[in-house]
This record gives sequence, C-alpha cells and structure tokens, in this order.
Amino acid sequence: MTKIDEIKQRITELKAQAKIVGDNPKATLEEVQDIHNKLKVEYEKLKTEELIAQNKGTTEGSKFTPEDKEKKYRTAFYNMLRGKETAEDVEVIKGYNKLSSTTEADGGYIIPIDQQTKINELKKARFSFRNYVNVEPVSTKTGSRILEKTADEVPFSALTEGDAIPDTDSPQFVQIKYDIKDYAGILPVPNNLINDTDVAIEAYLNKWLARKSNATDNKIILDIIDGIGSKTTVQTIGELKKIRNTKLDMAFKPTTIFFMNTDAFNYFSEETDKNGRPMLEVNPKNPTERMIDGCPVIEVPNSLMKTATNKAKIIIGDLKEFLTLFDRQQFSIDTTKIGGDAWKKNQTELRAIIRMDVQKVDERAIQIAEVDISKAHTVGGV
Repeated sequence: MTKIDEIKQRITELKAQAKIVGDNPKATLEEVQDIHNKLKVEYEKLKTEELIAQNKGTTEGSKFTPEDKEKKYRTAFYNMLRGKETAEDVEVIKGYNKLSSTTEADGGYIIPIDQQTKINELKKARFSFRNYVNVEPVSTKTGSRILEKTADEVPFSALTEGDAIPDTDSPQFVQIKYDIKDYAGILPVPNNLINDTDVAIEAYLNKWLARKSNATDNKIILDIIDGIGSKTTVQTIGELKKIRNTKLDMAFKPTTIFFMNTDAFNYFSEETDKNGRPMLEVNPKNPTERMIDGCPVIEVPNSLMKTATNKAKIIIGDLKEFLTLFDRQQFSIDTTKIGGDAWKKNQTELRAIIRMDVQKVDERAIQIAEVDISKAHTVGGV
C-alpha cells in the first residue's frame, strides 16, 4: 500500500469515527473538534502527497518524451551497426522494434524515423514512378482492399422513407489482394567509416537507401506495365492525342499523363506545325514543363525506360488508377562483420530490407504507344 493509500484509509476511518460521535448526543464539543482537526491534518497530508506524486510523474515523464526515446533509439541503432551495443542498447532496440507492427520477426532493426524522413527527401531528387501511382500504407503482411472501378462509378439512389432501396446498375467492384514481399540488398561499408561519427554513417547510408529503394520501386512498377502486350505505333503528337481521345475511357481523360523517355521527349519536342511552332505545348503555369492537349508530359530517364532498336515506349493515362503500391513503410537494417566477405576485407556488411507489393487495379487506365525515333518528322505533324 502506498503512502497516499494509507492516508486515504486514515481519512475514511476518521469519517466513520466522526459519524459515530456525531450520532451520539452525549458527545462533547471537544471530541467533535478533535476529530475535525485530525481530518484536516490528514487531508492536507493527502494533498501534499498527491502533489509530490504528480510532480514526480511529470519529471519522470519528461525524461522519456517521444523525442528523447528517438534519441535513445538512434544511439542504440548506430551502436548496433558498429557491433558495440550495450545491454541497455539491446533493450532499447527490442522495445522499439516490438512497438512497430511493420517489423517482421527476423527483419533486423528499424531505421530511426527522422532518418527515414531524410531518405524520403533524397528520393524526391530522382525520378520515381512511385510518385505517380496510388500508394497505400499497410501494417499487415497480407490483406485485401475493395475498390470501385472509376469508369463504373454508380451514384446513390434517392431514398423515400419507408421504401426499399431501389435497384440500380451494379457498380463494378474489384477485390485487390496484396502479399508483402521482401526486397533486400547488401552494402559493404569500410570499417573506418563504421567507426566514424553517426552523421557520417547516416549520410552514406541514406544516399544508398534512397537510390536503391527508388530503383526497386521503378523496376517493380515497370515490370507490370511491360506486361501489357498491345502497343500502338505512333510518329506524331496528333497520334498521341488520338490514343487519348479514342482508346482511353472518358473517366481517365482528365487525369491523363504522358510518360516518355528522354529520346521520345526530344523527338516530339522537334515536331512543329505548318507555321514552325513546336507541337508540344508549354505549360503556362511553368514554362519549363510541356503538355499535350493540356495534359502533363513527364520525361523519364533513358536509363529507366530504355530505347530498344530506336523504339521508345510512351505510357498514356492515369497510373494512380492503374496500380496500387502497398507499402509497409519501414526500412530495416541488419549487420555483420564476419559473414560473406566482411571479415576478409575488413568491412561491415549491412543488409537492408524494404517491404512492399504492387498490384494492378484497372488495366483500362493506361495505353502504351511506341515511337520510332530514327524516322524523320513530317511537316505539320502529319
């Protein structure tokens, strides 16, 4: 029993005693006054003890704010990378990983939150299809989502009180199942860098993780896009417009984007009308951007969307409606100084794992075209 509980119990006893005295007509004023004074003393003690306990809780709580917990974890994380973790570090890491529903049992150690933010900022400096598809964070390895296909959206019906909900055209729902997969890579790190400052290790690690995770995102997404077999051959911007106007469902026209690699972008940027004006439109809000029929044209690096035998691929449509990327959101890291070639080369090998799944949602949302960049332009784009 705590001191506060003892005081509360004492007050309860005194109140009971006061009731007995109060119910006794023979009780003296001194007896009543004595109990009253004792109650007052105990009450003041209780207030004091509660205040002390409250202040103690505040003081202890201030030692473990979310920011402080992150700092403690960050220190433990980098000590772990160096293989110099203390017993306290081990407990901090265990507790942190246990709180994260995105960590698998053998998944290593979660990268600190502030470092994850820096990696995401670095990723923005490079092209990524992730920025153009639908991304849904998930906390379970498997699951599903029910989505209504955009082109088949059916409105609610007006309801009259007492009447049954009337039948309407059945909306087209699709169940998208996901199964998170692990994607991993090994980064050999010289031991002199591992023994450098946390800041130096972090900068090295962040750059590598940003580059590798972007490359992984892009490959997975492009592999699914490449699975669409039919391609329309085009040579002019007019033919690209025709694909949007005749082959894409109306639902996807307002959100269409034209993705083309640098070769294709350069080819179409040289196309002019009969008056010698470029056929690629300038975005009036940003003169450095180009448009087709008011829709953005996004240039993709040749290294990502390669030109094969002078044929450059073009993606036309809405990738957000075409794909959903299910993201477990966390990078996890493990380390060894004795596995692989680490011991022989005086290195520390870091194994990084990212977890995601990408699923096709609506194939009607995009069309694929192909342009032969070796062919000469015709006058006026015709």
